[in-house]
Amino acid sequence: MASRHEQQIRPAVAERLHETGGAPLRHLRAALRDPVYLKDAPGLVHLPFIFWLVRCLAPRRVVQLGLDDGLSYMALCQALQDGDGRGTALGIADGPPALDGVASELHAARYALISRVIAQPDPPGQVTELRADPDLLVIGPDAGEEMLADWLPRLGRGGVILTHAAQRERVRAQWRRQASFRFTFQPDPDAAPLTLLAAGDELPEGLQALAIQGAGRSDEERLLRRLGMGLRARYESGRLPANRAAAAPASDMVPTPAPSGAHPDQLSDPAAERRQAEHLRDIAVLAQDYMAEIATLQQQNQQLEQALSGNQQALTAARKAAADAAAHAAAETVAHAATQSAQQRDDMAQALEAERAEKDYLAARLGQVEHHLSLLQDELAAAYGQRDDLLKNRAWRVTFPLRLASNALRGKGRGRSRPAATGGQ
Repeated sequence: MASRHEQQIRPAVAERLHETGGAPLRHLRAALRDPVYLKDAPGLVHLPFIFWLVRCLAPRRVVQLGLDDGLSYMALCQALQDGDGRGTALGIADGPPALDGVASELHAARYALISRVIAQPDPPGQVTELRADPDLLVIGPDAGEEMLADWLPRLGRGGVILTHAAQRERVRAQWRRQASFRFTFQPDPDAAPLTLLAAGDELPEGLQALAIQGAGRSDEERLLRRLGMGLRARYESGRLPANRAAAAPASDMVPTPAPSGAHPDQLSDPAAERRQAEHLRDIAVLAQDYMAEIATLQQQNQQLEQALSGNQQALTAARKAAADAAAHAAAETVAHAATQSAQQRDDMAQALEAERAEKDYLAARLGQVEHHLSLLQDELAAAYGQRDDLLKNRAWRVTFPLRLASNALRGKGRGRSRPAATGGQ
Protein backbone atom coordinates (compact mmCIF):
# COMPACT_ATOMS: atom_id res chain seq x y z
CA MET A 1 0.00 0.00 0.00
CA ALA A 2 1.33 3.41 -0.93
CA SER A 3 2.38 5.70 1.86
CA ARG A 4 0.68 8.99 2.55
CA HIS A 5 3.59 10.81 0.97
CA GLU A 6 3.32 8.65 -2.16
CA GLN A 7 -0.42 9.26 -2.35
CA GLN A 8 0.22 13.00 -2.20
CA ILE A 9 2.82 13.12 -4.98
CA ARG A 10 1.69 10.28 -7.25
CA PRO A 11 -1.34 11.88 -9.02
CA ALA A 12 0.32 15.13 -10.04
CA VAL A 13 3.74 13.68 -10.87
CA ALA A 14 2.50 10.50 -12.57
CA GLU A 15 0.18 12.52 -14.77
CA ARG A 16 3.10 14.62 -15.96
CA LEU A 17 5.31 11.56 -16.39
CA HIS A 18 2.92 9.74 -18.72
CA GLU A 19 1.31 12.53 -20.69
CA THR A 20 2.37 12.58 -24.32
CA GLY A 21 3.68 16.12 -24.17
CA GLY A 22 5.83 15.43 -21.10
CA ALA A 23 8.46 13.27 -22.76
CA PRO A 24 11.47 15.28 -21.48
CA LEU A 25 10.23 14.92 -17.90
CA ARG A 26 9.46 11.25 -18.44
CA HIS A 27 12.96 10.76 -19.80
CA LEU A 28 14.46 12.53 -16.80
CA ARG A 29 12.98 9.87 -14.53
CA ALA A 30 15.40 7.39 -16.08
CA ALA A 31 18.28 9.52 -14.76
CA LEU A 32 17.10 8.94 -11.19
CA ARG A 33 17.93 5.22 -11.15
CA ASP A 34 20.84 3.93 -9.09
CA PRO A 35 23.63 2.37 -11.15
CA VAL A 36 24.11 -1.38 -10.78
CA TYR A 37 27.87 -1.07 -11.25
CA LEU A 38 29.69 1.56 -9.20
CA LYS A 39 33.29 2.58 -9.24
CA ASP A 40 35.31 5.47 -7.86
CA ALA A 41 36.05 7.21 -11.15
CA PRO A 42 35.57 10.73 -12.57
CA GLY A 43 33.02 9.37 -15.04
CA LEU A 44 30.61 8.58 -12.21
CA VAL A 45 29.00 12.01 -12.66
CA HIS A 46 28.14 11.13 -16.30
CA LEU A 47 25.91 8.14 -15.49
CA PRO A 48 22.60 10.07 -15.04
CA PHE A 49 23.26 11.72 -18.39
CA ILE A 50 23.85 8.32 -20.04
CA PHE A 51 20.64 6.91 -18.52
CA TRP A 52 18.71 9.92 -19.76
CA LEU A 53 20.30 9.79 -23.24
CA VAL A 54 19.42 6.12 -23.80
CA ARG A 55 15.83 6.78 -22.73
CA CYS A 56 15.63 9.76 -25.12
CA LEU A 57 17.10 7.92 -28.12
CA ALA A 58 15.63 4.45 -27.45
CA PRO A 59 18.42 2.94 -29.62
CA ARG A 60 18.18 -0.56 -31.04
CA ARG A 61 21.94 -1.00 -31.43
CA VAL A 62 24.56 0.56 -29.19
CA VAL A 63 28.28 0.16 -29.81
CA GLN A 64 30.99 1.41 -27.47
CA LEU A 65 34.56 1.61 -28.73
CA GLY A 66 37.04 1.35 -25.88
CA LEU A 67 35.58 0.30 -22.55
CA ASP A 68 38.06 2.16 -20.30
CA ASP A 69 36.96 1.44 -16.70
CA GLY A 70 33.68 -0.19 -17.83
CA LEU A 71 31.56 2.35 -15.96
CA SER A 72 29.85 3.92 -18.97
CA TYR A 73 29.30 0.61 -20.79
CA MET A 74 27.68 -1.01 -17.77
CA ALA A 75 25.40 2.03 -17.49
CA LEU A 76 24.48 1.66 -21.19
CA CYS A 77 23.57 -1.98 -20.64
CA GLN A 78 21.51 -1.14 -17.56
CA ALA A 79 19.65 1.59 -19.44
CA LEU A 80 18.90 -0.72 -22.36
CA GLN A 81 17.65 -3.45 -20.02
CA ASP A 82 15.40 -1.04 -18.11
CA GLY A 83 13.90 0.19 -21.37
CA ASP A 84 11.68 -1.85 -23.64
CA GLY A 85 14.17 -4.74 -23.67
CA ARG A 86 14.66 -4.68 -27.46
CA GLY A 87 17.99 -2.84 -27.56
CA THR A 88 21.34 -4.61 -27.89
CA ALA A 89 24.85 -3.51 -27.01
CA LEU A 90 28.33 -4.35 -28.24
CA GLY A 91 31.42 -3.37 -26.28
CA ILE A 92 34.79 -3.50 -28.06
CA ALA A 93 37.82 -3.24 -25.81
CA ASP A 94 41.21 -2.19 -27.08
CA GLY A 95 42.68 -5.34 -25.57
CA PRO A 96 41.97 -8.06 -23.00
CA PRO A 97 40.65 -8.11 -20.39
CA ALA A 98 37.59 -6.29 -21.70
CA LEU A 99 36.08 -5.70 -18.22
CA ASP A 100 37.55 -6.08 -14.75
CA GLY A 101 36.48 -8.90 -12.41
CA VAL A 102 33.43 -7.32 -10.74
CA ALA A 103 32.17 -5.69 -13.93
CA SER A 104 32.68 -8.91 -15.89
CA GLU A 105 30.68 -10.97 -13.35
CA LEU A 106 27.85 -8.44 -13.25
CA HIS A 107 27.78 -8.24 -17.02
CA ALA A 108 27.62 -12.01 -17.44
CA ALA A 109 24.87 -12.36 -14.83
CA ARG A 110 22.65 -9.45 -15.84
CA TYR A 111 23.24 -8.46 -19.45
CA ALA A 112 24.25 -11.63 -21.32
CA LEU A 113 20.98 -11.62 -23.27
CA ILE A 114 21.39 -8.09 -24.64
CA SER A 115 25.13 -7.42 -24.62
CA ARG A 116 28.38 -8.85 -25.89
CA VAL A 117 31.88 -7.70 -24.95
CA ILE A 118 34.87 -8.56 -27.13
CA ALA A 119 38.47 -7.49 -27.56
CA GLN A 120 39.47 -5.59 -30.69
CA PRO A 121 39.75 -8.20 -33.48
CA ASP A 122 42.54 -8.18 -36.03
CA PRO A 123 41.45 -7.19 -38.57
CA PRO A 124 38.42 -5.21 -37.25
CA GLY A 125 36.21 -6.50 -40.08
CA GLN A 126 36.03 -9.92 -38.39
CA VAL A 127 33.22 -8.68 -36.12
CA THR A 128 30.32 -10.21 -38.02
CA GLU A 129 27.80 -10.96 -35.27
CA LEU A 130 26.69 -7.34 -34.85
CA ARG A 131 27.54 -5.72 -38.17
CA ALA A 132 24.30 -3.74 -38.37
CA ASP A 133 24.61 0.00 -38.25
CA PRO A 134 24.52 1.37 -34.68
CA ASP A 135 22.02 4.00 -33.60
CA LEU A 136 24.29 5.18 -30.80
CA LEU A 137 28.08 5.03 -31.07
CA VAL A 138 29.95 5.67 -27.81
CA ILE A 139 33.65 6.41 -28.11
CA GLY A 140 35.73 5.92 -24.99
CA PRO A 141 39.06 7.57 -24.23
CA ASP A 142 40.98 4.37 -25.09
CA ALA A 143 39.40 3.76 -28.51
CA GLY A 144 42.02 3.13 -31.21
CA GLU A 145 42.37 4.57 -34.70
CA GLU A 146 41.30 1.30 -36.33
CA MET A 147 38.12 1.22 -34.28
CA LEU A 148 37.15 4.73 -35.39
CA ALA A 149 37.99 4.02 -39.02
CA ASP A 150 35.89 0.83 -38.98
CA TRP A 151 32.79 2.04 -37.09
CA LEU A 152 32.32 5.74 -37.85
CA PRO A 153 31.24 5.06 -41.47
CA ARG A 154 28.68 2.54 -40.20
CA LEU A 155 26.74 5.05 -38.15
CA GLY A 156 23.17 5.34 -39.44
CA ARG A 157 21.77 8.51 -40.96
CA GLY A 158 19.93 9.40 -37.77
CA GLY A 159 22.68 8.04 -35.53
CA VAL A 160 24.24 9.83 -32.59
CA ILE A 161 27.85 9.87 -31.37
CA LEU A 162 28.77 10.25 -27.71
CA THR A 163 32.51 10.80 -27.51
CA HIS A 164 35.00 11.36 -24.74
CA ALA A 165 36.81 14.73 -24.81
CA ALA A 166 40.11 13.03 -25.66
CA GLN A 167 38.63 11.68 -28.91
CA ARG A 168 36.86 14.77 -30.24
CA GLU A 169 39.58 15.86 -32.65
CA ARG A 170 40.09 12.33 -33.99
CA VAL A 171 36.35 11.95 -34.54
CA ARG A 172 36.19 15.24 -36.40
CA ALA A 173 39.10 14.17 -38.58
CA GLN A 174 37.59 10.78 -39.54
CA TRP A 175 33.88 11.52 -39.55
CA ARG A 176 33.00 12.78 -43.01
CA ARG A 177 29.55 14.12 -42.19
CA GLN A 178 28.51 17.58 -41.15
CA ALA A 179 27.15 17.51 -37.60
CA SER A 180 23.66 19.00 -37.38
CA PHE A 181 23.79 19.02 -33.58
CA ARG A 182 26.67 19.41 -31.15
CA PHE A 183 26.39 19.47 -27.36
CA THR A 184 28.99 19.24 -24.59
CA PHE A 185 28.11 17.96 -21.13
CA GLN A 186 30.46 18.55 -18.19
CA PRO A 187 28.83 18.55 -14.75
CA ASP A 188 32.15 18.69 -12.89
CA PRO A 189 35.40 20.47 -13.85
CA ASP A 190 37.35 17.44 -12.56
CA ALA A 191 35.63 15.10 -15.04
CA ALA A 192 36.41 15.19 -18.75
CA PRO A 193 33.44 16.47 -20.77
CA LEU A 194 31.34 14.34 -23.08
CA THR A 195 30.43 15.62 -26.55
CA LEU A 196 27.21 14.61 -28.28
CA LEU A 197 27.12 14.73 -32.10
CA ALA A 198 24.20 14.04 -34.42
CA ALA A 199 24.06 13.98 -38.20
CA GLY A 200 20.33 13.59 -38.79
CA ASP A 201 18.06 16.44 -39.82
CA GLU A 202 15.46 15.53 -37.20
CA LEU A 203 16.60 15.30 -33.60
CA PRO A 204 15.01 12.99 -31.04
CA GLU A 205 12.41 14.66 -28.88
CA GLY A 206 14.57 14.77 -25.78
CA LEU A 207 17.46 16.49 -27.57
CA GLN A 208 15.40 19.28 -29.08
CA ALA A 209 15.43 21.38 -25.90
CA LEU A 210 19.23 21.13 -25.74
CA ALA A 211 19.53 22.14 -29.39
CA ILE A 212 17.13 25.08 -29.09
CA GLN A 213 18.25 26.48 -25.76
CA GLY A 214 21.96 25.71 -26.05
CA ALA A 215 24.48 24.35 -23.58
CA GLY A 216 24.01 25.40 -19.96
CA ARG A 217 20.54 26.90 -20.49
CA SER A 218 17.98 24.08 -20.52
CA ASP A 219 16.29 22.81 -17.38
CA GLU A 220 17.09 19.23 -18.41
CA GLU A 221 20.82 19.89 -18.49
CA ARG A 222 20.82 21.70 -15.16
CA LEU A 223 18.93 18.83 -13.55
CA LEU A 224 21.28 16.24 -15.07
CA ARG A 225 24.27 18.16 -13.74
CA ARG A 226 22.80 18.19 -10.26
CA LEU A 227 21.94 14.50 -10.46
CA GLY A 228 25.51 13.67 -11.51
CA MET A 229 27.03 15.66 -8.67
CA GLY A 230 24.49 14.18 -6.25
CA LEU A 231 25.30 10.65 -7.39
CA ARG A 232 28.99 11.14 -6.71
CA ALA A 233 28.25 12.72 -3.31
CA ARG A 234 26.04 9.77 -2.35
CA TYR A 235 28.73 7.32 -3.47
CA GLU A 236 31.47 9.09 -1.52
CA SER A 237 29.29 9.25 1.59
CA GLY A 238 28.48 5.53 1.37
CA ARG A 239 24.73 6.04 0.89
CA LEU A 240 24.66 4.07 -2.39
CA PRO A 241 24.40 0.27 -2.20
CA ALA A 242 27.51 -1.70 -3.11
CA ASN A 243 27.78 -3.42 -6.47
CA ARG A 244 25.01 -5.97 -6.63
CA ALA A 245 26.30 -9.52 -6.59
CA ALA A 246 26.33 -11.57 -9.74
CA ALA A 247 24.18 -14.19 -8.00
CA ALA A 248 21.18 -11.88 -7.72
CA PRO A 249 17.79 -13.44 -8.39
CA ALA A 250 17.01 -13.94 -12.03
CA SER A 251 13.82 -11.91 -11.70
CA ASP A 252 15.93 -8.94 -10.72
CA MET A 253 18.40 -9.49 -13.58
CA VAL A 254 16.11 -9.97 -16.55
CA PRO A 255 13.36 -7.43 -17.21
CA THR A 256 9.81 -8.64 -16.95
CA PRO A 257 8.22 -8.47 -20.42
CA ALA A 258 5.73 -5.65 -20.68
CA PRO A 259 2.14 -6.44 -21.70
CA SER A 260 1.34 -6.08 -25.37
CA GLY A 261 0.71 -2.44 -26.21
CA ALA A 262 1.92 -1.26 -22.79
CA HIS A 263 4.05 1.85 -22.51
CA PRO A 264 7.76 1.11 -21.84
CA ASP A 265 7.57 3.22 -18.69
CA GLN A 266 4.72 1.19 -17.22
CA LEU A 267 5.98 -1.28 -14.59
CA SER A 268 4.32 -4.61 -13.87
CA ASP A 269 5.90 -6.09 -10.73
CA PRO A 270 6.01 -5.00 -7.05
CA ALA A 271 9.78 -4.42 -7.08
CA ALA A 272 9.46 -2.18 -10.10
CA GLU A 273 6.51 -0.45 -8.45
CA ARG A 274 8.65 0.25 -5.40
CA ARG A 275 11.42 1.63 -7.61
CA GLN A 276 8.88 3.83 -9.34
CA ALA A 277 7.70 5.13 -5.97
CA GLU A 278 11.30 5.86 -5.03
CA HIS A 279 11.79 7.68 -8.32
CA LEU A 280 8.63 9.70 -7.74
CA ARG A 281 9.81 10.64 -4.27
CA ASP A 282 13.14 11.71 -5.72
CA ILE A 283 11.33 13.80 -8.31
CA ALA A 284 9.21 15.38 -5.58
CA VAL A 285 12.34 16.19 -3.55
CA LEU A 286 13.97 17.69 -6.62
CA ALA A 287 10.81 19.65 -7.33
CA GLN A 288 10.82 20.97 -3.77
CA ASP A 289 14.47 21.90 -4.15
CA TYR A 290 13.68 23.72 -7.37
CA MET A 291 10.75 25.52 -5.77
CA ALA A 292 12.92 26.56 -2.83
CA GLU A 293 15.61 27.68 -5.22
CA ILE A 294 13.06 29.60 -7.29
CA ALA A 295 11.71 31.28 -4.15
CA THR A 296 15.23 32.22 -3.11
CA LEU A 297 15.99 33.57 -6.55
CA GLN A 298 12.74 35.53 -6.59
CA GLN A 299 13.59 37.01 -3.20
CA GLN A 300 17.08 37.88 -4.38
CA ASN A 301 15.60 39.34 -7.54
CA GLN A 302 13.21 41.46 -5.47
CA GLN A 303 16.10 42.65 -3.30
CA LEU A 304 18.10 43.46 -6.41
CA GLU A 305 15.17 45.36 -7.88
CA GLN A 306 14.80 47.33 -4.65
CA ALA A 307 18.50 48.04 -4.58
CA LEU A 308 18.37 49.03 -8.23
CA SER A 309 15.42 51.34 -7.56
CA GLY A 310 17.30 52.93 -4.66
CA ASN A 311 20.39 53.30 -6.80
CA GLN A 312 18.34 54.87 -9.57
CA GLN A 313 16.79 57.34 -7.13
CA ALA A 314 20.20 58.17 -5.70
CA LEU A 315 21.56 58.55 -9.22
CA THR A 316 18.68 60.85 -10.17
CA ALA A 317 19.25 62.96 -7.06
CA ALA A 318 22.98 63.09 -7.73
CA ARG A 319 22.37 64.12 -11.33
CA LYS A 320 19.94 66.86 -10.21
CA ALA A 321 22.41 68.13 -7.61
CA ALA A 322 25.17 68.13 -10.18
CA ALA A 323 22.96 69.99 -12.66
CA ASP A 324 22.00 72.58 -9.99
CA ALA A 325 25.63 73.02 -8.98
CA ALA A 326 26.65 73.41 -12.60
CA ALA A 327 23.89 75.98 -13.22
CA HIS A 328 24.85 77.91 -10.06
CA ALA A 329 28.50 77.85 -11.02
CA ALA A 330 27.63 78.97 -14.55
CA ALA A 331 25.48 81.85 -13.17
CA GLU A 332 28.27 82.94 -10.84
CA THR A 333 30.74 82.78 -13.70
CA VAL A 334 28.49 84.86 -15.93
CA ALA A 335 27.85 87.41 -13.16
CA HIS A 336 31.55 87.68 -12.40
CA ALA A 337 32.35 88.03 -16.06
CA ALA A 338 29.66 90.71 -16.40
CA THR A 339 31.05 92.59 -13.38
CA GLN A 340 34.56 92.41 -14.76
CA SER A 341 33.30 93.53 -18.16
CA ALA A 342 31.48 96.53 -16.64
CA GLN A 343 34.55 97.50 -14.62
CA GLN A 344 36.74 97.21 -17.68
CA ARG A 345 34.23 99.29 -19.66
CA ASP A 346 34.25 102.03 -16.99
CA ASP A 347 38.05 101.99 -16.89
CA MET A 348 38.24 102.25 -20.64
CA ALA A 349 35.71 105.12 -20.66
CA GLN A 350 37.74 107.01 -18.06
CA ALA A 351 40.93 106.39 -20.01
CA LEU A 352 39.22 107.63 -23.17
CA GLU A 353 38.00 110.80 -21.44
CA ALA A 354 41.52 111.42 -20.12
CA GLU A 355 42.96 110.96 -23.58
CA ARG A 356 40.36 113.31 -25.03
CA ALA A 357 41.15 115.96 -22.39
CA GLU A 358 44.84 115.60 -23.03
CA LYS A 359 44.19 115.88 -26.76
CA ASP A 360 42.19 119.09 -26.26
CA TYR A 361 44.93 120.52 -24.05
CA LEU A 362 47.61 119.65 -26.58
CA ALA A 363 45.53 121.13 -29.37
CA ALA A 364 45.12 124.38 -27.40
CA ARG A 365 48.77 124.42 -26.51
CA LEU A 366 49.65 123.80 -30.15
CA GLY A 367 47.55 126.84 -31.13
CA GLN A 368 49.33 129.01 -28.58
CA VAL A 369 52.74 127.80 -29.75
CA GLU A 370 51.80 128.40 -33.38
CA HIS A 371 50.58 131.92 -32.53
CA HIS A 372 53.75 132.69 -30.59
CA LEU A 373 55.83 131.30 -33.43
CA SER A 374 53.97 133.49 -35.88
CA LEU A 375 54.77 136.55 -33.70
CA LEU A 376 58.43 135.54 -33.48
CA GLN A 377 58.58 135.08 -37.23
CA ASP A 378 57.15 138.56 -37.69
CA GLU A 379 59.68 140.01 -35.24
CA LEU A 380 62.46 138.14 -37.01
CA ALA A 381 61.35 139.45 -40.34
CA ALA A 382 61.26 142.97 -38.92
CA ALA A 383 64.75 142.51 -37.44
CA TYR A 384 66.08 141.27 -40.80
CA GLY A 385 64.52 144.28 -42.43
CA GLN A 386 66.13 146.67 -39.96
CA ARG A 387 69.45 144.97 -40.42
CA ASP A 388 69.22 145.28 -44.18
CA ASP A 389 68.32 148.93 -43.83
CA LEU A 390 71.29 149.59 -41.58
CA LEU A 391 73.65 147.75 -43.90
CA LYS A 392 72.42 149.84 -46.76
CA ASN A 393 72.83 153.13 -44.80
CA ARG A 394 76.16 155.01 -45.70
CA ALA A 395 76.35 156.75 -42.40
CA TRP A 396 76.31 153.41 -40.69
CA ARG A 397 79.28 152.22 -42.66
CA VAL A 398 81.27 155.52 -42.08
CA THR A 399 80.76 155.45 -38.37
CA PHE A 400 81.61 151.78 -38.08
CA PRO A 401 85.25 152.34 -37.04
CA LEU A 402 84.19 154.77 -34.37
CA ARG A 403 81.67 152.28 -32.99
CA LEU A 404 84.28 149.58 -33.11
CA ALA A 405 86.75 151.65 -31.20
CA SER A 406 84.11 152.62 -28.71
CA ASN A 407 83.20 148.98 -28.16
CA ALA A 408 86.84 148.06 -27.77
CA LEU A 409 87.26 150.66 -25.17
CA ARG A 410 84.26 149.27 -23.34
CA GLY A 411 85.86 145.79 -23.37
CA LYS A 412 82.94 144.11 -24.96
CA GLY A 413 84.44 143.22 -28.29
CA ARG A 414 81.02 142.51 -29.71
CA GLY A 415 81.90 143.80 -33.15
CA ARG A 416 85.05 141.75 -33.86
CA SER A 417 83.38 139.67 -36.48
CA ARG A 418 81.96 142.59 -38.32
CA PRO A 419 85.20 143.78 -40.11
CA ALA A 420 85.36 140.49 -41.97
CA ALA A 421 81.77 140.93 -43.11
CA THR A 422 82.43 144.55 -43.89
CA GLY A 423 85.63 143.70 -45.69
CA GLY A 424 83.65 141.29 -47.73
CA GLN A 425 81.43 144.13 -48.85
